[in-house]
Amino acid sequence: CIIKELSDTSYKEFDNALRRMFVLLITMAEDCKTSISKKKFDVLKNMENMDYNFNRFNDFALRLLNKAGYEKFNKTPSMYTFIFLLEMIADEYKKLAFHINEYKTIGKEIIPIFDIQHHQLKRVYDMFYKFDKEKCRNVFEEDYVGDVINKKVYLRLSNKDQELLHHLKKIGIYSLSLAELI
Repeated sequence: CIIKELSDTSYKEFDNALRRMFVLLITMAEDCKTSISKKKFDVLKNMENMDYNFNRFNDFALRLLNKAGYEKFNKTPSMYTFIFLLEMIADEYKKLAFHINEYKTIGKEIIPIFDIQHHQLKRVYDMFYKFDKEKCRNVFEEDYVGDVINKKVYLRLSNKDQELLHHLKKIGIYSLSLAELI
């Protein structure tokens, strides 16, 4: 067991917190996807704890920005927005997990959207650490594909699936906003 003090205000600690936030988000997305594909909804009971841990890293990163600013100081406001959007995505995944666990059934029509949002989030993560125009283009193209699916299936879905689709749509909007910030 390693105990680490998280009160150091170095840029390295900020980067570590940001990376951990990304990893937690991707894990949340994978857990939602796994629970649906394998119909193992008990996986989602841990989502609230994951969101709690995410919030701890989020608060730590914001505290570091308040104390020292971002490494490239002129990008400090952009990093606040970036972290805020990551927090919004984490909250949507927590809500999504709650509803999936509550409903225990999901229409087949929205499963591709889970995949799209998961891929988008991973691409945003990759773009943040190594920008690539092709990955950026893929995020926007995939968002368009998800939007087409949304419009095509929305009216045929049950109210429960429409609610899940609503959360997925918000995740897509926030992911797209992250890509725009990058």
